[in-house]
Amino acid sequence: MIVDRTIDPSAPFLHEFTYQAMMNDLLPMDQNGTRYTYTFTQADGTSAEKEVVIEEADSIYASIRHLHIAECSDRLISQFNEFVKENKAAQARYV
Repeated sequence: MIVDRTIDPSAPFLHEFTYQAMMNDLLPMDQNGTRYTYTFTQADGTSAEKEVVIEEADSIYASIRHLHIAECSDRLISQFNEFVKENKAAQARYV
């Protein structure tokens, strides 16, 4: 059923707190919502830009995009810790 928002006055005050919704609200995404570019400072002090492509083929993005942001954060931390535990190169850097 499709209903005009004027029938439900609380609708404009509700917001989804999923990873995908927060990403689209807080990051400077392109019009398609598939890319964003950010500037960062490199180790030598110079600035550089990086473009990030968001796509369905990214298994991590696909698994978290509809999760509440708090659950998403917990899951990513858990997955990162599991990765460090199983990866020798990561262990040398983060343990």
